[in-house]
This record gives sequence, structure tokens and C-alpha cells, in this order.
Amino acid sequence: MDLMQKSGWMQNPDFIGLITTSVLNEDGHHFAFSTAQLFDDGSWFIVYLPRPETTSSDAIILEIQKNVTEISFTRSIKKCLQVYNELKVQASIVILCIGTISFTVSSLLSPSLKNPCWQILDKTVWANKCLFISKDEIDLDDSKNNQHLDPLTVLAMYFSDNKIQKQKLQDIGNPTIKLLDSINKKQ
Repeated sequence: MDLMQKSGWMQNPDFIGLITTSVLNEDGHHFAFSTAQLFDDGSWFIVYLPRPETTSSDAIILEIQKNVTEISFTRSIKKCLQVYNELKVQASIVILCIGTISFTVSSLLSPSLKNPCWQILDKTVWANKCLFISKDEIDLDDSKNNQHLDPLTVLAMYFSDNKIQKQKLQDIGNPTIKLLDSINKKQ
């Protein structure tokens, strides 16, 4: 059974650590699962909040979206504003696109200097960080670099449910794919 069809993966401490370390370079123990929302189109919004005893000030919103369109991106912005209005915490949002990003949205994005598989939206007032990772930007033909792909890129590939890509990562022993498989088996 696919990890997305199970309910406990998003609350798994190892998964939370994977997200928080990748997005904010902070220990996963400083964050807790807050809420998850599944939409009719199959997209997810998962919110992680800093624990009260920590000094972190950002929430993290992980969005897993098949196709990013103007409408779905507007929903993403509204979610960031909702988190701020309800919790008084600004968010960093990571949108894992497991399908395609519309031309209108992609024209707003810039390549990230930190990672060639990432795209960013500069100058937002509604989020501290807005990061897009699209499975279409990932080149698995470069096998030398596949073992060291960043966890968010591997996560986008994992949720896209491309069995060939998953198998390539498993064959080379990618540590993130091993962790995700382990979490999947525990659920």
C-alpha cells in the first residue's frame, strides 16, 4: 500500500525531522505535527508548528499537489495567511508538485541557487519561504548525483509514485528513500 493512503506517516518523528531539517535546518524534535487537510483533488496541506519550548518562529506547511495551477496556488497563499491569522506564526511553504506546474505559476518562479531541483518564489509577504519542487525538474539519469539528492527532491519523486524512479533510488541506496520505505512499512 502506498504511503499517501495511510494516515500516520505525516506524524512520524523521522518524517517530521526530514521536513524540518530540509526546510529550516532545524531539529525535528523542535516541531510537532499540527493539522492535515486532504482536498477532493488529492492534494494535501500538512502543517508543522514549532514546539512552545523552542526558539523557532516559523511554521512549515508541506503541500503535496498533483498539478499546480493559479487556483491551487491561490489556495496555497490562503493557507499561509490562515496559519498566520489563526496561530500568529509565519510559515515557510514547500509545494511538492508530483504532476505539472502551469505556465502562469512557473513564470513567477526562479531557480534556487541552493539546489538545481528547487524553484523559489522571491519576495513574498505571506510566507518566509516559498519553495517548489517539481518532479519534472529532476533528472535521474545522472546516477552519480542520485545518491545525494536532497530529501525534499526525493520526497517529490516518492509521492509521484513513479516506480522506476523509486527503484533507481533504492538500487543505489539513497538514504531518504530507505527512510521513506521504512516509515511506509511501519504504518
